[in-house]
Amino acid sequence: MKNKLIDELEKMIELLHQTGWHKQAVWYENKLKLIKESEEGCASFCQTLHEIEASLSGMGSFSDLPMKQEFTNQQWDLAVKVYQLILENIGNNHLNS
Repeated sequence: MKNKLIDELEKMIELLHQTGWHKQAVWYENKLKLIKESEEGCASFCQTLHEIEASLSGMGSFSDLPMKQEFTNQQWDLAVKVYQLILENIGNNHLNS
């Protein structure tokens, strides 16, 4: 699971850099580093996933960033995939706390 999440986050980071959202890309790069360094299921791993989940939707979120039409499908697909992988990794209980 963790490797799939890492792969999708790397795609998000690449998309953000490609579309000029470098500050946001760096934020995700920092979160990705924490995920890679953390053991699955530990408190810091779950906290990092919760922070990423909170950044995916809503005003000012990853899915809210204005991108050219050619990138919007990829943007939405990545947001959905990452959210689903987070649910698989830590489940609904942690996300609602």
